[in-house]
Amino acid sequence: ANEGPNGVLHGNGVYDIIVDSWNNIIVASYSGGIDVARPVGSTTAVFRHFMNNPQSIINDHVNCVANWGNDLLLMGTDDGISIYNTSTDLWRHTSRGMVVLDVCKKPDGKLLIATYGNGVCEVSPDGSTRKLYSTADGTLRDDHVYRLSYDKAGNLWMGTLFGSLTVKTPEGNKYFNIDNILALTPLSDGRMAIGSAHGLYIVGANDAKPRMVEYMPEGKADANRYVADIFQNRDGKLWIATDGGGVYIYDLKTNKVTHQLTTENGLPTNSVTSITRDQTGRIWIGTEKGLVFVNPERPTDIINVSYCYGLNT
Repeated sequence: ANEGPNGVLHGNGVYDIIVDSWNNIIVASYSGGIDVARPVGSTTAVFRHFMNNPQSIINDHVNCVANWGNDLLLMGTDDGISIYNTSTDLWRHTSRGMVVLDVCKKPDGKLLIATYGNGVCEVSPDGSTRKLYSTADGTLRDDHVYRLSYDKAGNLWMGTLFGSLTVKTPEGNKYFNIDNILALTPLSDGRMAIGSAHGLYIVGANDAKPRMVEYMPEGKADANRYVADIFQNRDGKLWIATDGGGVYIYDLKTNKVTHQLTTENGLPTNSVTSITRDQTGRIWIGTEKGLVFVNPERPTDIINVSYCYGLNT
């Protein structure tokens, strides 16, 4: 019914009900239009900030999300980090006043955060935050840090907006001339894949310079160079999310693109922001107009979960 804060219908004047071939229950109401109840096995949770309520996310501008152990969800926002305990349903907040763009776990269990303007900070288990690397101590060339990642050897990679890509190794700091970094993905061979507003690069900590990856599909005149995210699947292929070109699937063994996923295949938009994989092996793709998933064995069969696929026949 449409009653109280947990109401699930948009109108109580129900005129008709039908079940489609996916077992979705479609409800037509006088004042609420069409509601769809989908038997997905779980429901979508929406976290919103409520004024003067510490038991809500601290800010609605969320820049990153990460699992932390079995029970904690970390959410980097424009006002610090909100930590949600899925077991107790309780929130706590830390690093207030900082714009947190990425989080990364240190080998000692502490948390590193990439901030817009405050460099890289360390967060202790008690929530205390201290600046760790910045332009002030000579580590970074720019304090607007977008991405953090460790490679297989334990080197810390820090990608910034304006300055050089910084790699902190036991021998000292190393710098590569790449800026506007939007993605850092450690590869299975120990190298790092770097996504930037200028293209995709692959480089190892001991390499002299990065290699730009050309991922233009066969028969195409160009490829979108604005790389927003990179994911390496179990078969070694790179899934490259771009802002305007959809998703390119790149085979590192053959140095060729096997597929390009766009709106022609069912993406809601070609502006793709993130890619990850769930425990079943499905690839989830976040776009500016909704969420989709695909089976990597059938990448062109795109399932859109942002609207009722039972009506899209």
